[in-house]
Order: sequence, then C-alpha cells, then structure tokens
Amino acid sequence: MEGKIDRLYVISHAGKRRLKSLRFRYLSKSIIANCKGDENSFEYVNFRGAHFSRSSFKGSVFKGCDFWGTTFKKCKFNNAVFEDCVFQGCKFKNCDFSGAQIQYSCIVNTNTEECRDLHLHDSILVLKKYPDVDIQESLLISLERQKKNLYLRKTKVLWISEKRLNYLNLFLLLRKYSPDQIEDYLNQMNNCKARKLTTFGSLKYGLHRYVKSSIIT
Repeated sequence: MEGKIDRLYVISHAGKRRLKSLRFRYLSKSIIANCKGDENSFEYVNFRGAHFSRSSFKGSVFKGCDFWGTTFKKCKFNNAVFEDCVFQGCKFKNCDFSGAQIQYSCIVNTNTEECRDLHLHDSILVLKKYPDVDIQESLLISLERQKKNLYLRKTKVLWISEKRLNYLNLFLLLRKYSPDQIEDYLNQMNNCKARKLTTFGSLKYGLHRYVKSSIIT
C-alpha cells in the first residue's frame, strides 16, 4: 500500500521465505533474515536502521531507496540494480555484488571492503563523511514550516530530529536544484503529497516533477 509507514519482520527458519515487491514504504528497523527477494522491485523504500542477513536479492531492482545505518550480513545481490539510492553509515559483511549495477547513487561514511565484486562507477557520489551545507534564510523558513508534518517527521527526509536538518538530503538536492526551486516546492507541500516522500529518491522525484510542471506552465 502506497504511503504506508510500518515495520517489517520477515524471518525464515526453514528454507527461504519469499519477500514480495514493495513501493513507497517506510520500514525503519525492519529485520529481513533468511529470505528470498530475487527478481523483485523495491521502489522508494526506506530501510533506515534495517537488518538484512542471509538473504538473496538476485536480479532485483532497488530504485530510490534509502539505507541509513542499515546492516547487511551474508546477502546476495548478484545482477541486482541500485538506482538513485542512498547508503549512509551502512555496514556490510560478506555480501556478494557480482554483476550488480549501482548508478546515480550516493555512498556516505560506508566501508564497502566486504562487498564482493562491487564496482563503483562515475555516476556514484562517494563521501567519507556526512556533509554540512549553508542554507539561505528563506529556505530555512520553508523547512521550518515542514518540521511538524507528521509524515515527514517519521521518514526524516527533511529533519533528522527536532533540531537537526537532514543535511545530506539537502546537500544532494542543492547539487541539482536552486534554493528557490526547493523553497517553492516545499511551500506547496501538503499532507497528501508528503505521504509519498518516504526517501531521498522520492523527494528528488517530486521536486523534479514540480520544477518540470512549473516550466511548462
């Protein structure tokens, strides 16, 4: 169900349990163990603080997903595709990425030495530490208005806490869009639109559509 905010526990003890495709979900601190998600599609799913272990995602597509503080242990991502994903402070242990493609994504403060056959191409932004960014006053005012939004508070795409902005997402947005464009987008935000802002990828997609429609009109 689009916009649903919940937690997922999929743990199999006798054989690999099948995991279905997911879209627009906030699955913070979920546990996925000994499961099979091969050839599935995961679009705009937020796996913040989730734990993956002994699971297979061969040939799966991850689009616009967030992995903040996510742990991966003995997982297989052979021939999987990651597009517009964010890996921040993740931990990998003995994971197989043979044949996998990671493109237009961001990897921050994450050690990938235990990712077998992981190839990072030019479209990937790799940062050794969490970025900081100066925000113009008018944009700060627009961000402040969204602080109390129930959906955005849960997904943390703009505010990590009551006092701390999500500087990583803002840093990534400002690499492509102007402060004025982001400000205008936030000023027209409502609860219906905020329901689908589950990840940075969905935030960027929503901003892209807004800017495009503004140019056309």
